[in-house]
Amino acid sequence: RCDPPKDVLLSRPPGELQVNVSWHPDDVKYISKFSVRYKVLGSHSWKMSVESQYPNAVRLEKLNSSLVYVVQIQCVTSDKCSQCPWSKNYTVPSELCDGYHVTIWKESGEPPQDQMTTSEPEIKLVLSYSAYQLNIRAFNNVSFSSAVTHIIPQYEDTNNSGDRRLNVTVHNSTAFTISWRTDLITMYVCYSVEWMEKGHSAHYRSFFEDSNSNKTLSSLSEHLEPFKRYSVTLHLRTNKNTCNMKYINNSESTYGTTEFYYIEGCKSKTACPFLNLQSKFISQSKQFT
Repeated sequence: RCDPPKDVLLSRPPGELQVNVSWHPDDVKYISKFSVRYKVLGSHSWKMSVESQYPNAVRLEKLNSSLVYVVQIQCVTSDKCSQCPWSKNYTVPSELCDGYHVTIWKESGEPPQDQMTTSEPEIKLVLSYSAYQLNIRAFNNVSFSSAVTHIIPQYEDTNNSGDRRLNVTVHNSTAFTISWRTDLITMYVCYSVEWMEKGHSAHYRSFFEDSNSNKTLSSLSEHLEPFKRYSVTLHLRTNKNTCNMKYINNSESTYGTTEFYYIEGCKSKTACPFLNLQSKFISQSKQFT
């Protein structure tokens, strides 16, 4: 099996669609061609499939400039790639657009949502290391395109994780204390903490603190669970009037991230084969003694 492309770049010259792709490192040496199929947005059947002559680029021609298209991509099967599943849907806005409506918000659900309108196909955002969602819609004087949603995953800074910037003390399943270096007090009084189990959405809490280099979070809405690893991130906010964010773009920076357990260990010996093996070794050693 060779997976769908890792990255896809779509652009629309007049009456055409340029498709550029890059493949996963494990697959790239086996892929010499790929196929693209497309249909008009809202149509139930795919209109056509076009096969590339090269592994990374193809151009579709004779498209209607006023229509929005949906595109899927797959590699062409070969001896090394006997299975080539289709990619997810990629929505291609019409060429005749006057601008774009862009909405961005934190994936944790913390307000607000930033909404902006631009005539340019590119914007610059200054964000913290949180996870975000982007919603983009093209528009003209007649209608709007369907929304395209993009997830910006939480940035994992392995250089700062575990460097003792942050420390966590867990009190029970609904309370823990996060502490940081004392030098922050002279510069910041507004903070936000996000904590999450890996693979789940983050929980958040913003707060004001001008005298202590720690904060106890209690009465958590969801109990911490034993044997599960959590990550916690501290964000710094420069606006001292309110510690709740007024806007997303360029409003906070990330101080650091660390990990913790409520209860560390294993649910059973089968869940920790190393510990099971270790106990067998100890019992055998006692017999030999």
